[in-house]
Amino acid sequence: MGSTSFKRTLLLVPLLPDHLRVELYADSAQGLCASFEQMTTSGPIPDAPGAFTYLAQVPATRPASDYTARIVPYHPNALVPLEAEQIVWQR
Repeated sequence: MGSTSFKRTLLLVPLLPDHLRVELYADSAQGLCASFEQMTTSGPIPDAPGAFTYLAQVPATRPASDYTARIVPYHPNALVPLEAEQIVWQR
């Protein structure tokens, strides 16, 4: 079985990649469990200060349209629940 690739570009100013996590999220549907996959940054975009590209691959067990990117605040000593108001959902 193959995989599906995702790519998102974010302008983080004044934040840094260490301040957040970018994840792909798929809600539970049609007997499948909810899932999330952390996206990794490929580094800053040249000539675009504060912009970063994030990449992820997920198994092609569900349609790409099931997934949405989300930005989650991050600190190594904090736990952030799914319902936190600071999570920004891409639409």
